[in-house]
Amino acid sequence: MRRTIVLSLAILFALPAADAAAAKPGVFAGSLGVKVPKGAEAEVRAVNRVTGTVVAVREIGRSGRFSLALPAGSYSVIATLVRRRGAPVQVVSGVTLKAGQKRTKANLKKGRRKKKRPTSRAAYVQERGQVTPGNIAVEIPDVTGDLTGDFGGVRRGLNDLVVTDIVGDELKPDCDIAVLEVDRRADAIRELEFQQSAYVDPSTRVERNFILGDVEITGRATQVDANTIEVTYGLRDKRTGADLGSVTGKAGADRFFEDLEDLSKKLGDELCKLSDTYEVTINVQGRGNFATHSTTGTMQATLKARRANRKATTWTRTGPIAWANPTFASKTECAYINPIVPTVQWTATLAVAGENRLKVDWDLESNDMTTASIDCPPSGKDDPDPPPIAGQPGTALLNTTPASFVLPFAGGTQPISGSVADGAEGFFNTGTIVVKPGPIVRTDRD
Repeated sequence: MRRTIVLSLAILFALPAADAAAAKPGVFAGSLGVKVPKGAEAEVRAVNRVTGTVVAVREIGRSGRFSLALPAGSYSVIATLVRRRGAPVQVVSGVTLKAGQKRTKANLKKGRRKKKRPTSRAAYVQERGQVTPGNIAVEIPDVTGDLTGDFGGVRRGLNDLVVTDIVGDELKPDCDIAVLEVDRRADAIRELEFQQSAYVDPSTRVERNFILGDVEITGRATQVDANTIEVTYGLRDKRTGADLGSVTGKAGADRFFEDLEDLSKKLGDELCKLSDTYEVTINVQGRGNFATHSTTGTMQATLKARRANRKATTWTRTGPIAWANPTFASKTECAYINPIVPTVQWTATLAVAGENRLKVDWDLESNDMTTASIDCPPSGKDDPDPPPIAGQPGTALLNTTPASFVLPFAGGTQPISGSVADGAEGFFNTGTIVVKPGPIVRTDRD
């Protein structure tokens, strides 16, 4: 149950390094520096300075003491005090832990700094290009809106409450959501810049590689009456600007934090309906060469492969594909007319196949061959005009491979080619399949 005052401690931008994931965790513990009053709530968040992801959230008891088990790494620690009356207060502290190291006498009150507004950039991948498939990075900036009376100071702390709920053990959505600490990003950047100075041992320096947001949750609070506010959170794809849904809830003075917790639960449910995607684009130049005619055509289509639900481990999508701009050039006195271009379904399926390895499979569900009718003139002056003969072959994706290949998580380009030929005659295809991270989509929408 939420209480009248919330204290959240956020460690800026933290995901454990891959080589430290299996190491014994360290311990960062100590005191807020003040006791938590009766009817108040205190929480601690952990964020890694390198990646910007919130790693851990813990409640702080009445004594003001806390303890966090963290992988080896460099962290910023932020405490936020939210009251219904008065502006929120934040406390920031930094810590670097080695595997198994214990630092148990921290006093966060001594690390208090003035809260600053951060700047942020949007990207699907980390700054150095790494992609984490199946994981969506979420940013939750300060809520906007004008509140008065007892609610006048609470607005700037609402995002801290939501971050704590989404990351915390009680409401954490089981859907691979990584929450980024944007509120103190400027502090993290300053510390990382200091890490590159002559005052820091080069062997202990950390270099930034922020995970940047895929989804931004923008909140607006409005005053309903003296005892009630209404908060609306909208979800937006940071790259495309697409609307990904919203939730709205009211918070009354008598159940303020309980109502906000209910709203956070709704928000977590909406986040679990989101999926990252991979855009899979096929682009083929096809030609056919036969004794009586030659043909050409192009084929291009894009699928946005997505996970079916929050627990799915593969990305898949099926869609239409057809040859475009088909041509039939006759080598005889006969003409080629009435081309038929079938639209067929093709499917792309992607799956994690190891560390930084993405297995891609694609196929067509039916025959894609274009055809035309051959229309020949009469054999003689007085002979009847013969009817056209349908079914003359055009372009087709026959024997075009590979149908399965492996790329990095960040995607790439796979050449494809194939032929069914007898000497110079037959079907010939060359092209590519391009795979790249795509936009964020909802799994409950087409």
